Parts: sequence; structure tokens; C-alpha cells
Amino acid sequence: MSRAACTAQQALEKLKAGNARYINVKTGEGDVSPALRLKTCTEGQAPYAVIVTCSDSRVIPESIFSAGIGELFVIRVAGNVIDDHQLGSIEYAAEHLGCRLVLVMGHDHCGAVDAAIHHETENYIRYITDEIKKAIGDEQDDYKACCLNVRHSVRRIEESLEIRQEEEHGLRVCGALYHLADGRVEFLDDLQSSGGGLGAAAADTLVSAVSEESAFRRYFLVDYENVNREGLNGIAKLTETDCVKIYYSSAAETLTFGLHRRINGSKAHFTYTKVKIQIKNAVDCQILFDLQGLVKENRDAEYSIVSKDTDFDKTIASFVEHRFHVKRVVHVGASAEQLKAERKLTKEEAFFEEHFQKKKYTEKRAEILEILRTGKTRQQINNRLMKLYEGQTVKEMFKILQPIIKDLPGK
Repeated sequence: MSRAACTAQQALEKLKAGNARYINVKTGEGDVSPALRLKTCTEGQAPYAVIVTCSDSRVIPESIFSAGIGELFVIRVAGNVIDDHQLGSIEYAAEHLGCRLVLVMGHDHCGAVDAAIHHETENYIRYITDEIKKAIGDEQDDYKACCLNVRHSVRRIEESLEIRQEEEHGLRVCGALYHLADGRVEFLDDLQSSGGGLGAAAADTLVSAVSEESAFRRYFLVDYENVNREGLNGIAKLTETDCVKIYYSSAAETLTFGLHRRINGSKAHFTYTKVKIQIKNAVDCQILFDLQGLVKENRDAEYSIVSKDTDFDKTIASFVEHRFHVKRVVHVGASAEQLKAERKLTKEEAFFEEHFQKKKYTEKRAEILEILRTGKTRQQINNRLMKLYEGQTVKEMFKILQPIIKDLPGK
């Protein structure tokens, strides 16, 4: 199959754009048509990237990156560990298929990492956990351990294959962490560290933007398509320590004279980002990518997504779980309390707010709500909760949950 040149940097940007689409759709966007299936069968494959990831059934690389048949060369192994078999597969993809990017993608709540931290394993499983223990040392935090494990695999690949650092043509390796709850891929090492450098965001590419300003105390990321001028109510009260980032598309790119005057009279710093890519929820995607870059640069700042769109809430919960100060408001001057008053809580959210205020529950709010929303039987809910908590905690939760699950089938 003919293969257009695709550098490591271009491949990375395609992965980011694909993940942005995945976060905001309910079904896969990759091309799996019979025509492409036949074409790749007769003409061969031409993947643009190698993905080394965990065997976990909740991690589906083709869906996560909105990829179709023949686009990704996927290598799966529990705990995304590296040995000679994985190295041989990577070498084949690079030398015979022309791949220039290898992405090692771990994920949070990884069973293999948890086993390496908390359990003594035996038989063949021990070979996996022993390798992970080399990577994580004495680290006990799940998120940090998963990141360390990814970085260890990245180093193994680089050292074993003597990765070239040529700017355009060398094979590049970077790491990422997939977040199960919201579908977001956190890229741990962009290619800047190996001399590649990220290109500017193009009209047809979504990339994670890193703010040039890092001294602000508060950031407001405004979904202007969603809230329009009402979303900027309250800007007169902002100060020099506030930054307002307005995101818009060609569908909403005009400001009234009155709004111009209000902006000019505000002491806050304003930036404007026009999102040109033609995909559904492109503005939302750009906001989330920029937010990811901002929180890494300035962890102590407060971040508000200004939007009425509740689809942001699951991703925001993931940021909060990792102790970032992120919330959604309906206008710049709105408080979190006003937001709750302005929208009706779902049945599950209302029940959670009333009954689950202990820290051990609020830390996993997004996961619990997702279980309650999608659980079909009481047994299914029980099994999913058992993956989050120990048996005694789940037993306590089930007593509290009786009013909301009593009509579900099962024991």
C-alpha cells in the first residue's frame, strides 16, 4: 500500500486530534468500511504510529485515537511492559512499515501496576510485576506509579533500539497515560524533549497549547459558541491577575460594540483563539487540550471553563481527582454555587451530593456516577464498585444506595 511520508511530529499531532474527537463522540470515527478492509488486504498496511499499551479491555487504542483499519500498529501486553518480543514488533514496524513514532500508553487504575504495588504475585504473572517494580521502586501512589512505569518502558525502547535523534527522519518514542473515566490521553513527553519541537497549531490540527503567560491567579476559558456575550458577565470585576481566554469558531465570531467596550474596560488579560478544524465539538476539544497544558504549567492557579455544556463535567472531575483547581461556571462572575442553582442535577448526582460527602467517595465522584448511570443490574454495580473499593466499603455503599437501585434486577 502506498505510504505518504509521516514524521514523528505529524503522527503525534494526528493522535492528539484523534483523541480530541474520541472524547466528544459516542461511537468510533475511524474508517472500518468494507472498501478499506479490502484495500488493506490486497495492498498491505501503512500505519502512521506504533502504540504499545496494556491488554486491559477498557483500553481500545483504535477508538481512543479515532483510527481506522491500517492506521495504528498496536502492541498489547499487560502493564505495557517491554521485552524482546515487543522490541521485535517495534523494530518490524519501523524498518518494514515506515513508522516514525512509538507511543507507550499506560492508563490509570491499572491492575498490573496495582498488583506490583500491593501484592506478591507468582507463576507467569510475576514476570510482569517484577518488571513494573523495577520501574516504580517504592512509589505507592497509583497515578505516579503508572507514569513511572510508562517512562521506564520508553527508556527500554530507546536504549534497546538505539533510537536516532534526527530531527525529521529518526524513530521517536514518547509516553502517555490514558484516563479511563473521561477518555483523555495525557501526553507525558512531547517531542520537544528529543529535539523535534512542536509545530504551531494549524487550521486542520488540534494540538495542546501551552500558555505563554504563567503568572495569572485565575484563568477563564470561555466557550463563546455556547455562552455568547452572557458568558462574559462579570469581567468588570476581574483584576490584573486574571486571564480570560475566549474560544470561538466561524459560527460565532462577532462581538458587539457594547461588549468591546466592556472588554476594553476590564483589567484582565484577554486572548482569542479561533478554532478552524471542522469536527463536531472542536471548540470544546481545543479548550480541554489548552487546559491540560495550562494546569501543567501553573498547578496552583484556579481554572474555570465558562460554558453551559454539562459534557465538560466528567473531564473536570478527572482534573479535580488529580488535585487541580478546575470547575465549570456559566459566566465569568458565576460561582460554583450559582452553577448548581442554575442547572438541574441528575437523579444520580442529587443522590451523590446528599449521601456521599466523605473524602473517600468524593475523590472518585466521576467513576461512581458513571457506574450508577450505566449499571444495568445490582450485581453489575457491585462488581464495578469492587474495582474501586474494598469489600467492606462496597457493602456500606450498597446500604446507602438501596433507594436508587431497589428497582434494578439482581440480588
